[in-house]
Parts: sequence; structure tokens; C-alpha cells
Amino acid sequence: MSTVTIPKTKYESLKKQAAAYRRILSAPREMLCTLSHTPNKETRAAIRELERGGGKRFNSVDELFEDALGKNWRKKVQ
Repeated sequence: MSTVTIPKTKYESLKKQAAAYRRILSAPREMLCTLSHTPNKETRAAIRELERGGGKRFNSVDELFEDALGKNWRKKVQ
């Protein structure tokens, strides 16, 4: 297994994005409406985007990091 070091600011940004997508993808739309709280503006916008077929799909973690950090991401994180 290899180790990757990501700049803290980029890591925090990716972590927040991943958490938002995980929340959305882990619960069907109907369940979101029955929660004790109302999704915030950012979450509602993300739900609409996904319902319209938006969002990005990656075939590998390498593709995800290339998209987030650029083509030479491995050099940037060492």
C-alpha cells in the first residue's frame, strides 16, 4: 500500500465534499424528507444536481485525485 500526503486545505475541502455526497447517496430522497431537520441550501442543491443526472463519477481514486488536484497530483502531495 502506498501513502499519499494531501495539503491540509485540500484535504479538508475533499473531506467536506465526500461527507456531503455520502449523506446524500446513503439515504433515498424520501428518507431525507422524513428527517427531523430540513436539508440546508447546499444539500438541497446537491440533491437536485444528482437527480438531474449531474455529478462526477470516477473509475479510481487516482482519477478523483487527478480531477481535484491536477494531472501531476502525485508530485504535489510528496
